[in-house]
Formats: sequence, C-alpha cells, structure tokens
Amino acid sequence: MKKQQEEVLKTIPEAPKLEYSADDLNAPRLNVVQATSKIAGETGALVIDKMYTLVLHESECKAVPIKAIKGWREDTPFGHPEMPRQVFSEDESKELAKDSEWPVVKFAEIMFLFPKNEGGDEDAYPYAIGDEFYAMGKINVAKDAFRHTFERLATFQTFNPEAPLCEKYWKFKTELLTRGMNSWFVPSITPTTEGAPDEIKAFASRLA
Repeated sequence: MKKQQEEVLKTIPEAPKLEYSADDLNAPRLNVVQATSKIAGETGALVIDKMYTLVLHESECKAVPIKAIKGWREDTPFGHPEMPRQVFSEDESKELAKDSEWPVVKFAEIMFLFPKNEGGDEDAYPYAIGDEFYAMGKINVAKDAFRHTFERLATFQTFNPEAPLCEKYWKFKTELLTRGMNSWFVPSITPTTEGAPDEIKAFASRLA
C-alpha cells in the first residue's frame, strides 16, 4: 500500500510557487503612540499595524534588526499638503538641499523581527522561524528617533564590521523626551549579548 502511495505522489506535478523579491514583502508599520496619535493603544506604546501592542512605555522587548535603509528627505512642516521629497544617496541629498526651501534631514526605514513574548496576542506573531513565532514590522525614524535607532546600529556595525545586522538580539523600548514645553516618545534600541538564532540569519540573508 505504501509503495502504491509513493508511486501516486511521484506522478503529481510540483505545485507552483510564488515568484517574488525582498521588495515585495508587506511588513506592517510600527508606530510609537503619541498623545495626539489616532492609533488605538496606550501613549508611549509600540504598536504594529495600528492594532497590536508589542511593548508598553517603561517596558522593553527583544527585537532583531534584519534590514535598514538610510535616506534624506525634506523636513516639511506638519500638515504640509505636499509629500516631502526623499533621496537615498549623500550626493543626491546635497542636490536636494540646494533645491529645497526646507531643511533636509536624515531618516531611515528599519525592519525588525520581534519574538513572541509571554502573554502577547498570537495574531501579532504569525511568522514561524525555527522554534519561535515572530512579528515583523518596519519603522520610519528621523531626528531623535534616528539617533536612538539607526545611529546605534551604525555604531555597533562600526565595531563589528564582519557581523551581519541581525547578529544579536536588541532591547527595544520607547523613551520620553522633553524639550521646553514639548514632550514626545521615541523608539530606542540597545544591543544585548544574546546572539540571534541561525534561522533568523538565514531568513535575513534572503532579504539582501
């Protein structure tokens, strides 16, 4: 009977697979909830897809950075009707600065994996890698948020030039910054000594 089943399976053609590239990934947006945000969640919390809370302010969770892209964009005022122009090379940023009436600032788009934490909503962690389930999301950072995330990744990479971006777990939390009468929350990451699983490194290598 087993032999007959094996013979039948051999006659079934391989099911088609989706052809895609890393740019086709639809990673949900990560947001830090501000007092003025129209996002469900506690102020200061990190929320994914505007639905699920990954970490509350004054708490921290583990995260693995798997991809980061640096760029420059116009620092247009909040509520400005036109989208700010953005470029992705330093030479282009200099040309943009000459042509724009607005200041030009650095920004980054960083993609993270978050292992499921105890008590976390299962729907927020749909992706199985190795023995764990993960949430995958990307966050856009500029100014103070850029300094607390991308610049820390760049500093780590400077001292570990041979290590991939996803070499270690990082502690992810939000911090409250205050200047004068204004206060706001920014994402903040710190490297740990815990190495990321090889399965994550293999996954990240496919995004290169």
